[in-house]
Amino acid sequence: MVKAHSQEIPSEYYNEYRAFLTKTRFTGFTYYIDDYSYGYVGIIQTKPRGADPGRDDFVARKFSRILDIYALQPEVGGVQPPDTGPCSIEYWKATKPPPLKTFFTHFVQQTEPYVKKNWKPPWGIFPILLIADTLNDRALRYDVNTERMRHTTKFPPKIDIPLSQPCSVYCDETRTYIADTEGKRLVILDRFSFTPIATILTYEGGYGSFLKPTDVKTDNLFIYVLDQDLHSIITFFKKDFKFLKQVDVRIPSDTEDPKPYSLALDITAIYVTIENFHQVRIFSRITQEYGQSFGTYGTDPDQFNTPKQIQLDTFFLYVADSLNHRISQIVKSNFFPFRTLGLNEPYYFPFNTPRGVALSGDYLIVADTLNHRIAKFLKFSLTSKSMFGILGSELNQFNTPQGLSGDLEQYWD
Repeated sequence: MVKAHSQEIPSEYYNEYRAFLTKTRFTGFTYYIDDYSYGYVGIIQTKPRGADPGRDDFVARKFSRILDIYALQPEVGGVQPPDTGPCSIEYWKATKPPPLKTFFTHFVQQTEPYVKKNWKPPWGIFPILLIADTLNDRALRYDVNTERMRHTTKFPPKIDIPLSQPCSVYCDETRTYIADTEGKRLVILDRFSFTPIATILTYEGGYGSFLKPTDVKTDNLFIYVLDQDLHSIITFFKKDFKFLKQVDVRIPSDTEDPKPYSLALDITAIYVTIENFHQVRIFSRITQEYGQSFGTYGTDPDQFNTPKQIQLDTFFLYVADSLNHRISQIVKSNFFPFRTLGLNEPYYFPFNTPRGVALSGDYLIVADTLNHRIAKFLKFSLTSKSMFGILGSELNQFNTPQGLSGDLEQYWD
């Protein structure tokens, strides 16, 4: 049930409104129901139509912002609902929500002057964090600055995408990809709304199947999935999700099957962490042939103990060195250990088995896995900024968070 003015709206009405709103444009603006505000109606400012009609829906969402909250909760501020009519408080106290066409016709008439008056051009960006909340069986999208959840795959009855211990989540310009590890599949959602788009290749045997997918990345043409039990990088075409090839990460010197956990894409290379060999292996981005590796078991700055997620920027690699309870920052050109953030000075922080690391804006963000929290640092100084999350399954709570991924969105204010 969705609440509005102390009235519960049946979920079937909510879903009907939500479906209608995601497909409707009014004079260059989109209207929506906020998933986590229990029935608020928001005004989203979008880029005017006409610049690229073929990509209008994508453009509208990419260049959107919440302009104001309106109508269903008068205490929010901004534009206040009228005293009478389908947008009024009294109308929403009735036994049945207003018909869609009637409600939105009046809604637009009431709000359009305010919307036009307060239109602003885009001004900057804000950082977003994607979290694989593994033992809560969900993926989350957070605003890094406010530490407020934006979307989740598990918020019944409105949203309930079944996942089983996902280890990784990643997004590109239009989609969000989830490595549903114990579900043996890759789940693909809309980037902004988390609406399901596709589920590809549950286990069927043979090439192009999954046994234990632990990470996913994409580029302009392909989707790369790392499967730990198949010790392989599995590649699909991004356009139609068709299988392209499967490349084994084993090398001749292996004395047992490797356990790859995470991968990162560079211009010419693919970096893969190998848990049980405590190293990072490097493969050609073009041919996916093995090139070299670095790292051995130990506690020295150039060693690892069960490395988990790996990320990169222009100059550095960042590795979640989980059982050394630290994040290792490594020079990409020569694999020199530049800094470590963890249990040793000068960059001390009391991690407990960190398994995820991400870069978003000016921040380095760490999944402090067995402390069930997210830790945020300034990327350049490694200064601790804040932490959020405790053990639990409610909003702003986590249970064994693992894979992280950074994203950026535009903002106007």
